[in-house]
Amino acid sequence: MANPATGERADLPAITTIPFLNLVGRRWFFLDVEPFVQIRFGGPPPPEDKHWGPHPPRTYTLTAAQMRQSFYRKVVLSASPRPGSYAAMLITDRLIGAPAFATAEDPAWRMARSPDGVEDAIHHDGRFYSVTYTGRVEAWQRNDETGEFTSQVVAPALAATADDEKKHLRRRYLAASTDGRLMAVLKHTEEVVEEGRYSYMNKVVTRVHFEVQVLDQANGRWEAADMGGAALFVGVNSTVCVSAREHRGIELWLLFQFLTTCGMLLCLAY
Repeated sequence: MANPATGERADLPAITTIPFLNLVGRRWFFLDVEPFVQIRFGGPPPPEDKHWGPHPPRTYTLTAAQMRQSFYRKVVLSASPRPGSYAAMLITDRLIGAPAFATAEDPAWRMARSPDGVEDAIHHDGRFYSVTYTGRVEAWQRNDETGEFTSQVVAPALAATADDEKKHLRRRYLAASTDGRLMAVLKHTEEVVEEGRYSYMNKVVTRVHFEVQVLDQANGRWEAADMGGAALFVGVNSTVCVSAREHRGIELWLLFQFLTTCGMLLCLAY
């Protein structure tokens, strides 16, 4: 970990602290599949799982160079109330699916059960929140005695709600709104045909649409977000919503980006 403002650094646990992930030499990582699927699925993988069931391989092998692309994607950090105190959530690639957690008190990665796989996560209001690839929104809690993290569903599932059936839901992201509510961003894509002067000049173009919702926790439902006065930055590393009124420079920066990109989307998306 590195703080770009202060230059302060701290080490996260080595990835090999996951008990069933072994480094052989300096180039090869071997995932012992049987204990892994037991943790991820809470038992044998379901037969319909196209990656691991019904007959998973004994090992899954990656080179050191492949780990960043094919095993883990990012780390979500908690806010540190004091120096040397942190909690971290490791988001793995879709194939692996299960997240891993580490804390300053327990400096080793512990994988947690997630049959649906974690697509995105944030640390918000003192807890880790995640959304699965099936749209389940969960909050994570650490057991003080065992150190294990478990989740529970805290909101209705995030499903595709776009009116146009041609739109395809590609990604889900989580963020916190400027008023402190949990926010979800759904990225849709749509393929349209742009007609040229002649038919042979027609081309298929992929257009990206974003749908933003906030959680009405009192009534247990998602509702359309009012983005008035807010700037939203969407990306695989993190999604951030800030007040454009309180940070006036953002408006000028967005205008500059708009003018220099000839009207490209101002939501920066992965």
